Amino acid sequence: MYNSIFIGFVMKIVNFVKGLYRYSFIHKLMTAIKKLFVRLGSGSKVIHFLNNENSIIKYSVLYKVYSSFWKLIESIATKLNRFFKKFYDSSMTVESIAYYNRDESMILRFVYLFMLFSGIGIGLMSIFSLNTGYGNILSLMLFIVGLIGLLVNGYEKTIFMNSKVVVFISDIFRLDDGGEHWW
Repeated sequence: MYNSIFIGFVMKIVNFVKGLYRYSFIHKLMTAIKKLFVRLGSGSKVIHFLNNENSIIKYSVLYKVYSSFWKLIESIATKLNRFFKKFYDSSMTVESIAYYNRDESMILRFVYLFMLFSGIGIGLMSIFSLNTGYGNILSLMLFIVGLIGLLVNGYEKTIFMNSKVVVFISDIFRLDDGGEHWW
């Protein structure tokens, strides 16, 4: 179907992941939410106006009302932000977020832990519901990627830059010195 073996392989992976997503709970949830918003906004004049192709300058009064509404919401959010900053130092949630946002390796560690525990959780749910198929494969993939990520945490850049594939691809795009013997 594709001239390149690599592109064909990547497309098989993409189609496989599409199949996983098509029958997932997240897809069903997002579809239900999308249908709900379409149903709620079906008769809305504001949504019709914002999707209309006419110029906003033609309806500038409505645009000013709309922008002042969002400025009001922004000012309320700013005031709430000032109010909640009082509790910033004593919050365990803020401390844990700040702990995992110190540097890139801590953010990656958090992502790897999330993937590891998501894989374990999905796997346990699949086992207890006696479900077979994509859920087990997904949980196994998440678990393995999370475990490998935790094992190499902090060395990702070194591993990536020393990878033979990355070196090969970067050599293709590296500028040649030129000269008489360019071949």
